[in-house]
Amino acid sequence: MIGGVGTRMHTHISGIRNNLGFVTLNVTSRFARLSPVGFNTSEALKIRRKGMRWVLTAILSGLMGCGMSAEEKTNIALATCNLLPEYSETDSVARIKEVNSARDRLKQPLFVGSGKDIKEALDYDLCADLILNDSDYSTRLAQAKKSRVEKFQRLLDGTWFFNRDWQFTEPFFIVAEFEKENLILSKYSYNDAGQHVKLELNFRAQVLSESAMTGSGSGADDIFIHVDWDNETIQLSAFECAVHVTCNLRKAPQVSLSEIRGKWGRSEPRNADGDLFFAEYLEDSLRYHSRSFDHTNKTFADDVGVCEFGLESGFIIFESCEGFDPNFYPITKYSTSSMEVFAFGETDQEQRLRDDYQFPRPPAGYKKVPAK
Repeated sequence: MIGGVGTRMHTHISGIRNNLGFVTLNVTSRFARLSPVGFNTSEALKIRRKGMRWVLTAILSGLMGCGMSAEEKTNIALATCNLLPEYSETDSVARIKEVNSARDRLKQPLFVGSGKDIKEALDYDLCADLILNDSDYSTRLAQAKKSRVEKFQRLLDGTWFFNRDWQFTEPFFIVAEFEKENLILSKYSYNDAGQHVKLELNFRAQVLSESAMTGSGSGADDIFIHVDWDNETIQLSAFECAVHVTCNLRKAPQVSLSEIRGKWGRSEPRNADGDLFFAEYLEDSLRYHSRSFDHTNKTFADDVGVCEFGLESGFIIFESCEGFDPNFYPITKYSTSSMEVFAFGETDQEQRLRDDYQFPRPPAGYKKVPAK
């Protein structure tokens, strides 16, 4: 009731889109059956103020609904991601608080995951996606994990090795064979009797980060594997490598029996006496040809030893000679014209010889004697 006379206010709100694409709200009040003695202006102003407050509230609500820009949201997420590594990995509570502080500013649901989830997001470069609560986060994380495993497998699949020579107390060499998630570690060394000993361990490898893996095996302690992508080497915390020496394993050459078939000899004499040697690799046997000199008596002796041989892991020469224990010699480098062989704690440089190669003539006046 206004001025004692019944009136009715009709409030009409319309939205008009202007040429800038914004919506302008218009409020129109129509009064019917006005008092014959006049309209109460103070009451009308009150009504108009109420209408304008409603309009202002609607405008502000519309602006709040639009929210911050995508760039602003991303910047908040990235700033938080840059802060998270400043907390230790064990300080999960602080990391979770930072994530939830960012989500609160972004009007996103509370993060109810763990510190491990945050570490995983950082490790796979998906921190911003986690904070922004990206609906595809789980899918992207699974894809990132798969891609990293495949990247490791492309590099690691095959055989790796490390050899330690006689400058240490005990020469040995280690072989790591990767096949997808499986890892076989073999250590070749000598016992007190000078016999070759092979120790083999089996592990299940799991990717931890961009450059680290762990290996778990029944009956063996877990091992840590570090990958140096730049130098294409790996380090293992196994055998002596875990305590006494850093073992940088490198990719082993892959050689077939047909590739090494033929005659190979040392690039230099075996000793100061000028003794000569060459090896002849046949189908399934290995012939050692040696010539030794006795310069005092001006004599020389030729000897030939025949052994069974084969290749293990595509680069380890296995030989079994009559009267001797089996031995293993890794080929540490190989080309069609030369190769390095790690034998008895030393690395021999061998050159490919012609198929018709024979020892050169002995010095004049030297007499051949039977080999001892």
